[in-house]
Amino acid sequence: KEATGYYSEVLCSDAESDHVVALADAHASGAANWKTKSKEDFANDPENLVWACPSANRSKGSSGPADYLRKNSDGLGVDGTLKDVCKFALHYLHIKAKYKLEVSIEDDKIITDCQGGLGR
Repeated sequence: KEATGYYSEVLCSDAESDHVVALADAHASGAANWKTKSKEDFANDPENLVWACPSANRSKGSSGPADYLRKNSDGLGVDGTLKDVCKFALHYLHIKAKYKLEVSIEDDKIITDCQGGLGR
């Protein structure tokens, strides 16, 4: 599908659907004991789904804001695939709060910076 990638903010011809809060992240932060229906609802929640260019999707993987920001600028992978850290961080927080999932200390620091206008 041709779409503008949520993370990279560039048009790509082969965009993929991606979870803002990845399934593995949700599992590790509180969803492990959810019933099957709750897991399905989370996996199919349109608020948690975005179009991503393949390179950005692979780079993000199951990362939250802190890890994706690190991966985005470490020189080891596909750097520059995350154009707006705060857009991602605040969207990530919204989904985490909606499902009462834990937010790591590292992710919370970035989210707090974004909420205070100190975004990166």
